[in-house]
Amino acid sequence: MNRKQQAYRNAGIYMGAFFLLLLLLRLDVRAIGADGTNVGLSHLNGAVHFITRSHPWIYAFTQLLGWVALVVAASFILLAVGVLIKKRTLRSLRGIACLFPVYALMIPFAFFFNVFTVNCGPAFFRGETHPSNSFPSMTTVFCLVVFGTAMMEWHRLFREYKELLAKLETAGLVLIGLSLVVRILAGMNWFTDILAAVLLSLSLINLYKGLCIRVVRVSSDGEE
Repeated sequence: MNRKQQAYRNAGIYMGAFFLLLLLLRLDVRAIGADGTNVGLSHLNGAVHFITRSHPWIYAFTQLLGWVALVVAASFILLAVGVLIKKRTLRSLRGIACLFPVYALMIPFAFFFNVFTVNCGPAFFRGETHPSNSFPSMTTVFCLVVFGTAMMEWHRLFREYKELLAKLETAGLVLIGLSLVVRILAGMNWFTDILAAVLLSLSLINLYKGLCIRVVRVSSDGEE
């Protein structure tokens, strides 16, 4: 099995795990959510939330991370637009071109889970007057996908600038860690909301990796 096939297989495995978790949320359902709403895998989710509680001020910090991810994603889009205007082609930035379908795939997931409720969170989000779906944490998905794919692109774009690349990779790892830890500590999502976000993100990141290997023939160490 080559690297492209491995990446696609991993994407499928993580996506399958995501939908398996979605099915498991039909088990152990109890009314422990905000305003007495039902929550699947309630003993697991309730135990984690008992430890973390809800902290709106930490939740506000997670929103800031979302804006950082938006800036990172916008920087790639602007770079691609600039090159496209100047050279009329994205041949030199095919890796960045692969970002667009992966970014786009997050939209139908966000729309679907905004319409269909799986689990309502343990607390109201700011400005809410009634419980809303918290599964999966799409802010976490957005942050993980953007930061995870950005680290791959930074490795391609700045591989000749070792010091800069090291700083960018460190920043990427810190942002990924914060996106997970802070979101859990905020207590505005259930543990399974975050777990689902991780599985969905890993699926999309591996899909991106597979696309890059196919389009730009990226080797395992990032060299073309």
